[in-house]
Amino acid sequence: MRNSFLLLALFAAPLAAAPAVPAAAPIPIGAAAAVRGTVEALLPAPGAVGRILGSGAPVYLNDKITTGPNGRLQVLLRDETVFTIGPNTTLILDKFVYDPSTDLGQVSASITRGFFRFITGKIAKKHPSNMKVTLPVCTIGIHGTDVMGHVGPGQATVVLKSGGIRVGNQAGSVMIERPDFCTTVGAGHAPVHVFAAPPSMLDALASALAPRPVLPAPQAPAAPPAGKAVLNKPVLDALLTQTSQDSLTQLVDGATSNWDDVRKLSGSGLYTANGSFSAAGNECTAPGQCSWNFNFTADFQNRFLNGTASVTTTDVGNVPSGTIDSTNLNSLNTDWSSLSGSAVLTVPMSGLTNNGGGYNFNTCSAGDCYYRFTFQNKGGRAAGQVKGESAIADAPITGTGQTLTAPRQ
Repeated sequence: MRNSFLLLALFAAPLAAAPAVPAAAPIPIGAAAAVRGTVEALLPAPGAVGRILGSGAPVYLNDKITTGPNGRLQVLLRDETVFTIGPNTTLILDKFVYDPSTDLGQVSASITRGFFRFITGKIAKKHPSNMKVTLPVCTIGIHGTDVMGHVGPGQATVVLKSGGIRVGNQAGSVMIERPDFCTTVGAGHAPVHVFAAPPSMLDALASALAPRPVLPAPQAPAAPPAGKAVLNKPVLDALLTQTSQDSLTQLVDGATSNWDDVRKLSGSGLYTANGSFSAAGNECTAPGQCSWNFNFTADFQNRFLNGTASVTTTDVGNVPSGTIDSTNLNSLNTDWSSLSGSAVLTVPMSGLTNNGGGYNFNTCSAGDCYYRFTFQNKGGRAAGQVKGESAIADAPITGTGQTLTAPRQ
Protein backbone atom coordinates (compact mmCIF):
# COMPACT_ATOMS: atom_id res chain seq x y z
CA MET A 1 0.00 0.00 0.00
CA ARG A 2 1.13 3.51 -0.66
CA ASN A 3 2.03 5.64 2.26
CA SER A 4 0.45 9.01 2.88
CA PHE A 5 3.71 10.54 4.06
CA LEU A 6 4.84 13.79 2.46
CA LEU A 7 8.03 15.45 3.64
CA LEU A 8 7.70 19.21 3.16
CA ALA A 9 9.59 22.24 4.41
CA LEU A 10 7.18 25.05 5.31
CA PHE A 11 8.38 28.62 5.56
CA ALA A 12 6.51 31.75 6.64
CA ALA A 13 7.79 35.33 6.98
CA PRO A 14 7.10 36.65 10.50
CA LEU A 15 5.26 39.96 10.73
CA ALA A 16 6.67 40.80 14.16
CA ALA A 17 9.19 39.55 16.64
CA ALA A 18 8.12 36.16 17.97
CA PRO A 19 9.23 34.02 20.90
CA ALA A 20 12.04 31.58 20.24
CA VAL A 21 10.77 28.42 18.58
CA PRO A 22 12.10 25.06 19.77
CA ALA A 23 14.32 23.24 17.31
CA ALA A 24 12.36 21.06 14.90
CA ALA A 25 12.36 17.34 15.53
CA PRO A 26 14.65 15.31 13.25
CA ILE A 27 12.92 14.05 10.09
CA PRO A 28 13.18 10.26 9.62
CA ILE A 29 13.74 9.42 5.96
CA GLY A 30 14.79 5.78 6.05
CA ALA A 31 16.33 3.01 8.12
CA ALA A 32 19.63 1.19 8.60
CA ALA A 33 19.95 -2.51 7.79
CA ALA A 34 22.60 -5.25 7.71
CA VAL A 35 24.74 -3.27 10.15
CA ARG A 36 28.10 -4.84 10.94
CA GLY A 37 30.86 -3.41 13.13
CA THR A 38 30.82 0.16 14.42
CA VAL A 39 28.51 2.58 12.60
CA GLU A 40 27.93 6.08 13.98
CA ALA A 41 25.47 8.79 12.88
CA LEU A 42 25.59 12.49 13.68
CA LEU A 43 23.10 15.28 13.03
CA PRO A 44 25.21 18.41 12.42
CA ALA A 45 23.51 20.95 14.69
CA PRO A 46 24.36 22.96 17.80
CA GLY A 47 24.53 20.53 20.71
CA ALA A 48 25.39 17.67 18.35
CA VAL A 49 23.12 14.64 18.49
CA GLY A 50 25.03 11.45 17.83
CA ARG A 51 24.24 7.79 18.17
CA ILE A 52 25.44 4.31 17.38
CA LEU A 53 23.38 2.79 14.55
CA GLY A 54 22.03 -0.75 14.66
CA SER A 55 19.94 -2.68 12.15
CA GLY A 56 16.42 -1.28 12.06
CA ALA A 57 17.38 2.13 13.48
CA PRO A 58 15.93 5.19 11.73
CA VAL A 59 18.15 7.51 9.72
CA TYR A 60 17.39 11.21 9.48
CA LEU A 61 17.61 14.06 7.01
CA ASN A 62 21.16 15.53 7.13
CA ASP A 63 22.56 12.50 8.98
CA LYS A 64 26.31 12.05 8.62
CA ILE A 65 26.86 8.28 8.76
CA THR A 66 30.38 6.97 9.34
CA THR A 67 31.61 3.37 9.48
CA GLY A 68 34.64 2.11 11.40
CA PRO A 69 37.40 -0.18 10.09
CA ASN A 70 35.05 -3.19 10.22
CA GLY A 71 31.80 -1.29 9.66
CA ARG A 72 29.25 -1.93 6.93
CA LEU A 73 25.59 -1.13 6.48
CA GLN A 74 22.74 -0.52 4.08
CA VAL A 75 20.46 2.50 4.18
CA LEU A 76 16.95 2.08 2.74
CA LEU A 77 15.16 5.36 2.03
CA ARG A 78 11.40 5.72 1.87
CA ASP A 79 11.31 5.70 -1.93
CA GLU A 80 13.30 2.40 -1.88
CA THR A 81 16.61 3.99 -2.81
CA VAL A 82 19.35 1.83 -1.27
CA PHE A 83 22.84 2.95 -0.25
CA THR A 84 25.39 0.33 0.77
CA ILE A 85 28.65 1.54 2.34
CA GLY A 86 31.75 -0.36 3.39
CA PRO A 87 34.48 0.19 6.00
CA ASN A 88 35.95 3.62 6.76
CA THR A 89 33.24 5.35 4.73
CA THR A 90 31.23 8.54 5.29
CA LEU A 91 27.77 9.11 3.77
CA ILE A 92 25.78 12.33 4.24
CA LEU A 93 22.03 12.36 3.50
CA ASP A 94 21.79 15.94 2.24
CA LYS A 95 18.25 16.12 0.88
CA PHE A 96 15.17 13.94 0.73
CA VAL A 97 11.67 15.06 -0.28
CA TYR A 98 9.15 12.39 -1.28
CA ASP A 99 5.45 12.16 -2.09
CA PRO A 100 4.53 8.45 -2.17
CA SER A 101 1.20 9.18 -3.86
CA THR A 102 3.00 10.40 -6.99
CA ASP A 103 6.58 9.11 -6.47
CA LEU A 104 7.78 12.68 -7.00
CA GLY A 105 10.60 14.11 -4.93
CA GLN A 106 14.32 14.76 -4.70
CA VAL A 107 17.27 12.78 -3.34
CA SER A 108 20.74 14.20 -2.75
CA ALA A 109 23.61 12.50 -0.92
CA SER A 110 27.35 13.02 -0.51
CA ILE A 111 30.03 10.37 -0.10
CA THR A 112 33.22 11.94 1.22
CA ARG A 113 35.38 8.82 1.58
CA GLY A 114 35.32 5.04 1.35
CA PHE A 115 33.39 2.32 -0.49
CA PHE A 116 29.86 2.82 -1.75
CA ARG A 117 27.08 1.36 -3.85
CA PHE A 118 23.62 2.69 -4.53
CA ILE A 119 20.51 1.47 -6.31
CA THR A 120 18.03 4.12 -7.32
CA GLY A 121 14.46 4.09 -6.02
CA LYS A 122 11.14 5.46 -7.18
CA ILE A 123 12.16 9.13 -7.28
CA ALA A 124 15.00 8.57 -9.78
CA LYS A 125 12.97 6.07 -11.78
CA LYS A 126 10.28 8.72 -12.28
CA HIS A 127 12.67 11.64 -12.90
CA PRO A 128 16.36 10.62 -13.01
CA SER A 129 17.54 14.20 -12.78
CA ASN A 130 15.95 14.50 -9.32
CA MET A 131 18.67 12.35 -7.73
CA LYS A 132 22.25 13.46 -7.31
CA VAL A 133 25.25 11.84 -5.59
CA THR A 134 28.23 14.07 -4.93
CA LEU A 135 31.83 12.92 -4.39
CA PRO A 136 34.69 15.27 -3.43
CA VAL A 137 36.04 15.31 -7.00
CA CYS A 138 32.89 14.90 -9.13
CA THR A 139 29.11 14.53 -9.29
CA ILE A 140 27.19 11.47 -10.49
CA GLY A 141 24.11 12.16 -12.61
CA ILE A 142 21.50 9.40 -12.53
CA HIS A 143 19.66 7.53 -15.28
CA GLY A 144 17.90 4.65 -13.44
CA THR A 145 20.95 3.03 -11.98
CA ASP A 146 23.03 0.65 -9.88
CA VAL A 147 26.45 2.19 -9.18
CA MET A 148 29.40 1.39 -6.93
CA GLY A 149 32.82 2.89 -6.34
CA HIS A 150 35.45 4.16 -3.94
CA VAL A 151 36.49 7.62 -2.73
CA GLY A 152 40.13 8.04 -1.69
CA PRO A 153 42.31 11.07 -0.97
CA GLY A 154 41.99 13.39 -3.97
CA GLN A 155 40.45 10.81 -6.28
CA ALA A 156 37.42 8.61 -6.91
CA THR A 157 36.54 5.51 -8.93
CA VAL A 158 32.98 5.04 -10.22
CA VAL A 159 31.72 1.76 -11.70
CA LEU A 160 28.37 1.27 -13.45
CA LYS A 161 26.51 -1.97 -12.69
CA SER A 162 23.29 -1.22 -14.61
CA GLY A 163 21.47 1.73 -16.19
CA GLY A 164 23.52 4.78 -17.07
CA ILE A 165 25.35 7.62 -15.36
CA ARG A 166 27.14 10.84 -16.20
CA VAL A 167 30.23 11.53 -14.09
CA GLY A 168 31.56 15.05 -14.24
CA ASN A 169 33.04 18.17 -12.69
CA GLN A 170 34.00 21.64 -13.90
CA ALA A 171 36.83 20.16 -16.00
CA GLY A 172 34.61 17.82 -18.03
CA SER A 173 32.35 14.75 -17.92
CA VAL A 174 31.90 11.26 -19.32
CA MET A 175 28.84 9.09 -19.90
CA ILE A 176 28.94 5.43 -18.79
CA GLU A 177 26.27 3.16 -20.30
CA ARG A 178 27.83 -0.31 -20.25
CA PRO A 179 27.70 -2.51 -17.13
CA ASP A 180 31.04 -3.04 -15.36
CA PHE A 181 32.62 -0.08 -17.14
CA CYS A 182 34.10 2.72 -15.08
CA THR A 183 36.02 5.97 -14.85
CA THR A 184 38.45 7.50 -12.39
CA VAL A 185 38.53 11.17 -11.41
CA GLY A 186 41.31 13.18 -9.79
CA ALA A 187 40.90 16.49 -8.02
CA GLY A 188 40.79 19.32 -10.56
CA HIS A 189 40.88 16.93 -13.55
CA ALA A 190 38.19 15.71 -15.89
CA PRO A 191 37.15 12.05 -15.59
CA VAL A 192 39.35 9.71 -17.64
CA HIS A 193 37.92 7.95 -20.68
CA VAL A 194 35.54 5.13 -19.83
CA PHE A 195 37.16 1.69 -19.62
CA ALA A 196 36.22 -1.85 -18.61
CA ALA A 197 36.65 -2.34 -14.86
CA PRO A 198 39.28 -5.07 -14.30
CA PRO A 199 38.08 -8.14 -12.39
CA SER A 200 40.41 -7.30 -9.49
CA MET A 201 38.66 -3.93 -9.05
CA LEU A 202 35.18 -5.48 -9.17
CA ASP A 203 36.21 -8.16 -6.68
CA ALA A 204 37.73 -5.61 -4.28
CA LEU A 205 34.62 -3.41 -4.35
CA ALA A 206 32.25 -6.36 -3.94
CA SER A 207 34.29 -7.70 -1.02
CA ALA A 208 34.35 -4.32 0.76
CA LEU A 209 30.59 -3.89 0.36
CA ALA A 210 29.43 -7.44 1.09
CA PRO A 211 27.69 -7.84 4.48
CA ARG A 212 29.69 -9.83 7.00
CA PRO A 213 27.84 -12.48 9.03
CA VAL A 214 27.63 -12.08 12.79
CA LEU A 215 27.59 -15.83 13.49
CA PRO A 216 30.31 -18.32 12.49
CA ALA A 217 30.06 -19.19 8.82
CA PRO A 218 28.42 -22.65 9.25
CA GLN A 219 25.53 -21.13 11.22
CA ALA A 220 25.11 -17.85 9.39
CA PRO A 221 22.34 -17.33 6.83
CA ALA A 222 23.35 -16.57 3.29
CA ALA A 223 24.35 -12.94 2.96
CA PRO A 224 22.17 -10.83 0.64
CA PRO A 225 23.88 -9.41 -2.46
CA ALA A 226 25.59 -6.05 -1.99
CA GLY A 227 23.06 -3.28 -2.50
CA LYS A 228 20.03 -5.51 -1.85
CA ALA A 229 17.85 -4.10 0.92
CA VAL A 230 17.08 -6.49 3.78
CA LEU A 231 14.24 -4.36 5.16
CA ASN A 232 10.99 -4.74 3.26
CA LYS A 233 8.67 -1.78 2.67
CA PRO A 234 5.99 -2.61 5.29
CA VAL A 235 8.63 -3.03 7.99
CA LEU A 236 10.25 0.27 7.00
CA ASP A 237 6.94 2.13 7.01
CA ALA A 238 5.99 0.75 10.41
CA LEU A 239 9.36 1.70 11.83
CA LEU A 240 9.25 5.27 10.54
CA THR A 241 5.76 5.98 11.88
CA GLN A 242 7.15 5.70 15.42
CA THR A 243 8.10 8.87 17.27
CA SER A 244 11.46 9.83 15.82
CA GLN A 245 12.78 11.53 18.93
CA ASP A 246 12.41 8.34 20.97
CA SER A 247 14.95 6.64 18.73
CA LEU A 248 17.72 9.16 19.41
CA THR A 249 20.31 8.98 22.15
CA GLN A 250 21.31 12.54 23.01
CA LEU A 251 25.11 12.63 22.90
CA VAL A 252 25.78 16.30 23.55
CA ASP A 253 29.46 17.21 23.40
CA GLY A 254 31.02 17.51 26.86
CA ALA A 255 28.21 15.65 28.63
CA THR A 256 28.96 12.48 30.59
CA SER A 257 28.50 9.33 28.51
CA ASN A 258 26.19 6.54 29.56
CA TRP A 259 27.57 3.03 30.14
CA ASP A 260 25.01 1.58 27.72
CA ASP A 261 26.41 3.81 24.94
CA VAL A 262 30.03 3.02 25.87
CA ARG A 263 29.31 -0.71 25.69
CA LYS A 264 28.17 -0.30 22.07
CA LEU A 265 31.68 0.77 21.05
CA SER A 266 34.23 -1.61 19.59
CA GLY A 267 38.00 -1.55 19.34
CA SER A 268 39.94 0.59 21.81
CA GLY A 269 40.83 4.19 22.60
CA LEU A 270 44.02 5.72 24.01
CA TYR A 271 43.73 8.56 26.54
CA THR A 272 46.73 10.42 27.92
CA ALA A 273 47.22 13.71 29.79
CA ASN A 274 49.34 15.32 32.49
CA GLY A 275 48.98 18.37 34.73
CA SER A 276 49.79 19.92 38.08
CA PHE A 277 48.95 18.64 41.57
CA SER A 278 48.37 21.24 44.30
CA ALA A 279 48.00 20.77 48.06
CA ALA A 280 47.46 22.72 51.25
CA GLY A 281 50.10 22.79 53.99
CA ASN A 282 53.83 22.59 53.41
CA GLU A 283 54.09 20.17 50.51
CA CYS A 284 53.22 20.40 46.79
CA THR A 285 52.57 24.13 47.18
CA ALA A 286 55.19 25.56 44.85
CA PRO A 287 54.41 25.70 41.10
CA GLY A 288 55.71 22.61 39.35
CA GLN A 289 56.65 20.84 42.57
CA CYS A 290 54.11 18.04 42.12
CA SER A 291 52.27 16.72 39.08
CA TRP A 292 50.02 13.87 38.04
CA ASN A 293 49.25 12.06 34.81
CA PHE A 294 47.35 9.18 33.26
CA ASN A 295 48.09 7.07 30.21
CA PHE A 296 45.72 4.20 29.50
CA THR A 297 43.85 2.34 26.82
CA ALA A 298 40.13 1.70 27.17
CA ASP A 299 39.48 -1.76 25.75
CA PHE A 300 35.89 -1.39 24.52
CA GLN A 301 35.74 -5.02 23.37
CA ASN A 302 36.68 -6.52 26.76
CA ARG A 303 35.49 -3.50 28.81
CA PHE A 304 38.38 -2.58 31.08
CA LEU A 305 41.27 -0.10 31.36
CA ASN A 306 44.89 -0.97 30.64
CA GLY A 307 47.57 1.50 31.69
CA THR A 308 48.77 3.66 34.57
CA ALA A 309 48.04 6.79 36.58
CA SER A 310 50.55 8.46 38.88
CA VAL A 311 51.41 11.41 41.13
CA THR A 312 55.05 12.51 41.19
CA THR A 313 57.12 15.17 42.96
CA THR A 314 60.31 17.09 42.39
CA ASP A 315 60.67 17.76 46.12
CA VAL A 316 58.75 16.74 49.25
CA GLY A 317 60.49 18.30 52.22
CA ASN A 318 63.94 16.77 52.27
CA VAL A 319 62.92 13.90 49.98
CA PRO A 320 64.46 13.85 46.48
CA SER A 321 62.42 13.61 43.30
CA GLY A 322 60.28 10.55 43.18
CA THR A 323 56.89 8.93 42.93
CA ILE A 324 54.14 9.51 45.45
CA ASP A 325 51.83 7.03 43.71
CA SER A 326 51.89 4.84 40.64
CA THR A 327 48.74 2.80 40.10
CA ASN A 328 48.61 -0.01 37.56
CA LEU A 329 45.05 0.33 36.26
CA ASN A 330 44.86 -3.07 34.58
CA SER A 331 45.60 -4.79 37.89
CA LEU A 332 42.41 -3.35 39.38
CA ASN A 333 38.74 -4.03 38.87
CA THR A 334 37.93 -1.55 36.08
CA ASP A 335 35.50 -3.90 34.31
CA TRP A 336 32.37 -1.98 33.26
CA SER A 337 30.44 -4.93 31.76
CA SER A 338 27.60 -4.66 34.25
CA LEU A 339 27.77 -1.00 35.30
CA SER A 340 24.81 1.29 34.65
CA GLY A 341 24.15 5.02 34.55
CA SER A 342 26.90 7.61 34.09
CA ALA A 343 30.19 6.26 32.69
CA VAL A 344 32.46 7.11 35.63
CA LEU A 345 35.23 4.94 37.13
CA THR A 346 36.76 5.79 40.53
CA VAL A 347 40.01 3.90 41.06
CA PRO A 348 41.75 3.83 44.49
CA MET A 349 45.46 4.62 44.48
CA SER A 350 47.19 1.28 44.93
CA GLY A 351 50.83 2.28 44.50
CA LEU A 352 51.32 4.81 47.32
CA THR A 353 54.88 4.73 48.66
CA ASN A 354 56.79 5.38 51.86
CA ASN A 355 59.12 8.04 50.52
CA GLY A 356 61.35 8.31 53.58
CA GLY A 357 62.22 11.52 55.33
CA GLY A 358 59.40 10.92 57.79
CA TYR A 359 56.74 11.09 55.09
CA ASN A 360 54.62 7.95 54.71
CA PHE A 361 52.11 8.10 51.87
CA ASN A 362 50.81 4.52 52.08
CA THR A 363 48.17 5.01 54.76
CA CYS A 364 45.42 6.40 52.52
CA SER A 365 42.03 4.70 52.48
CA ALA A 366 40.39 4.05 49.11
CA GLY A 367 37.96 6.94 49.55
CA ASP A 368 40.69 9.44 50.40
CA CYS A 369 43.27 8.75 47.69
CA TYR A 370 41.89 8.01 44.23
CA TYR A 371 41.75 8.71 40.51
CA ARG A 372 38.41 9.37 38.83
CA PHE A 373 37.87 8.95 35.10
CA THR A 374 34.69 10.23 33.46
CA PHE A 375 33.93 9.23 29.87
CA GLN A 376 32.42 12.17 27.98
CA ASN A 377 30.77 12.62 24.60
CA LYS A 378 32.80 14.33 21.90
CA GLY A 379 32.13 14.70 18.20
CA GLY A 380 28.72 13.09 18.62
CA ARG A 381 30.04 9.81 19.99
CA ALA A 382 30.29 8.28 23.45
CA ALA A 383 33.72 8.17 25.14
CA GLY A 384 35.12 10.69 22.67
CA GLN A 385 37.14 12.09 25.56
CA VAL A 386 37.95 11.38 29.22
CA LYS A 387 37.94 13.83 32.12
CA GLY A 388 40.53 12.86 34.75
CA GLU A 389 40.62 13.88 38.42
CA SER A 390 42.89 12.91 41.31
CA ALA A 391 42.91 13.49 45.08
CA ILE A 392 45.04 12.65 48.13
CA ALA A 393 43.85 13.26 51.72
CA ASP A 394 46.78 12.01 53.83
CA ALA A 395 49.58 13.87 55.62
CA PRO A 396 51.86 15.39 54.49
CA ILE A 397 49.79 15.98 51.32
CA THR A 398 46.12 16.92 51.22
CA GLY A 399 45.20 18.19 47.81
CA THR A 400 43.84 17.60 44.34
CA GLY A 401 45.20 17.35 40.86
CA GLN A 402 44.36 19.67 38.01
CA THR A 403 41.27 18.46 36.14
CA LEU A 404 42.53 17.03 32.85
CA THR A 405 40.72 16.30 29.59
CA ALA A 406 42.11 13.83 27.04
CA PRO A 407 40.54 13.16 23.61
CA ARG A 408 40.26 9.61 22.35
CA GLN A 409 43.16 8.70 20.11
